[in-house]
This record gives sequence, structure tokens and C-alpha cells, in this order.
Amino acid sequence: MTSEEALWVSPGLPFLVPLFAGLVLALTYGDALTVALGALGLV
Repeated sequence: MTSEEALWVSPGLPFLVPLFAGLVLALTYGDALTVALGALGLV
């Protein structure tokens, strides 16, 4: 048996949070990596 618990489910928000986190990570880490490789002459 399962007890009834309050559960908030929204189809858009749970996917939006990791999508935004991935975007921020790609913009910051990706740009930093490109600059670092450019400084080393690898790009």
C-alpha cells in the first residue's frame, strides 16, 4: 500500500532546470576552454 503524499509535478519545469544549467555551463566552460586552447595555439 502506498500512502497519499503531496507531489508537485510539472512537465516543463523539471526539464527546464537542467537545460538552463547545461546552457550556463556550456557558455562559461566552453568559452573558457576555447580561450585557453587559443592561448596555447591549439585552436
